Amino acid sequence: MVGGGPAGAATAIRVARAGAHVTLLERAPAWRWRACGVFTSPAAVAELRSLGLTGPRIAGIARPV
Repeated sequence: MVGGGPAGAATAIRVARAGAHVTLLERAPAWRWRACGVFTSPAAVAELRSLGLTGPRIAGIARPV
């Protein structure tokens, strides 16, 4: 898979949990703030929690809409 942003990373986690071998590639060497991926709806926060992220971790990477 290519793209380690919120959608790509979440997809990679789900696919790996389903039993597939996953290699996730991201061009940026470090996380940086981007408006496209940090404003999150309540549904997106629920999805992050279902992937195992906790409140403090979510707060560090997401901003409520």
